[in-house]
Amino acid sequence: MININTFFTPNEIPISFKKENPIVVGIDILRAGTTICKALHSGAKEIIPVESSEEASKIFSKLDKETSLLCGEKNSKKIDGYHLGNSPMEYLEEVVSSKTLILKTTNGTPLFRKFASLPYFLVGGFVNLSLLKNKIVELLSANKSTTIFLACAGQDNRFAFEDALFCGNLIEMLITHLSKEELKLNDASLASLEMFLLHKSDLLNFVKTTEHSIDLIQNNFEMDIDFAFQKDTIPIIPTFDGLSIVSLR
Repeated sequence: MININTFFTPNEIPISFKKENPIVVGIDILRAGTTICKALHSGAKEIIPVESSEEASKIFSKLDKETSLLCGEKNSKKIDGYHLGNSPMEYLEEVVSSKTLILKTTNGTPLFRKFASLPYFLVGGFVNLSLLKNKIVELLSANKSTTIFLACAGQDNRFAFEDALFCGNLIEMLITHLSKEELKLNDASLASLEMFLLHKSDLLNFVKTTEHSIDLIQNNFEMDIDFAFQKDTIPIIPTFDGLSIVSLR
C-alpha cells in the first residue's frame, strides 16, 4: 500500500516526518517552485534557498559577485537591492546561466529548507508534472519508500488553491498509473483530487479568481500565473545537493 499524504501548509507537516523516509514533493506553484524550475532550465548552476534576507546577505558576501545573484521577494515584489525577484519570467538564460542564485521567498524557500537532508526530495509544478510523476513511480517501483508527502507552501501559512489543484492533478495521474486500490489517501489528498476534478476543464481561469492569484494580478504578475499553469514545459526536476537545489541527474 502506498500512502499519499498531502499537507496544505508547512505547519501541518509532522515533526517526525524523517522517520517515514518519505518521497517528498515540495510545492509552491505561485511562485518559488515554478521559478526554481525555470532558473535551472535556464542554466543556473545551483539555487540556495534561504529563510531570511539576513541569511541571504551573509551567504552572498562570501561568494564571487561575478557568478552569484541575490534573488527573492517580499509581499510579491522584488526585494530592494536584489538582482532578481520571484517571477519566473526574469530567469532568462542570459541572466542566470552558470550562476549561483541565493533565493529568499515568503512561502516556498522556508518550506523547501525543511527537507534539505532527505534522500528523496523533488520540487514539483505543473511545468514538470509528467516527468515528476514518472520519477515518483520509478522510486516506488524500486521500493525506495511507501510514503509520498505532497508538501504545499501555501500562502502565509494558509491554504492556497493553486498548490492543492496541483496535488489533485498529480494524484489523479498516480491513480491512473498505480490504480486506486494500491493507494491510501489522507483527507487532504482526497480533497485535492476532488477540487482538481471539479475545476480541471477550466483550471487557469478558475485559479485567477482565487486569493493569491488576485494579489499577483494586482501586482502585474498575471503572466507568472499563465506560465506556472502550462504543463510539461520544463524537462527537469529540482532536488537538493547538500544545501543547494540543483537539477536531478
